[in-house]
Amino acid sequence: SPPRAGWERGADVSAASLRAAARAGIDEVATAVPSGIGEQIVSRVRGEVWGRPVEGAPDVVAGGAFAAYSLGFLGPDPVPDAAPDDDEAPVAVFRTGPWTRLTTARGHVLVRRL
Repeated sequence: SPPRAGWERGADVSAASLRAAARAGIDEVATAVPSGIGEQIVSRVRGEVWGRPVEGAPDVVAGGAFAAYSLGFLGPDPVPDAAPDDDEAPVAVFRTGPWTRLTTARGHVLVRRL
């Protein structure tokens, strides 16, 4: 289980970049995994996609972005073609040992790196 203490703060990451990584991963998995395919191949594709670092945030894997996005911790999706929300709070990133924690006002996601 993750430790309660010893977390060191890393560089913050924007919620927009985590949303983009989550959406790209969702699309990639959906495209790479047709229905009726074997479970081993599905697991391999998911592991490759969700284990990749998020661009511009090497301490954060796409699976962490997906978890934060799917749990609603990144806030609502912006309206298409709307101006970016400059007031959107960044996502704080913390690390300790093999663990990374993403922290927003809506919740936390913990990811264990292998």
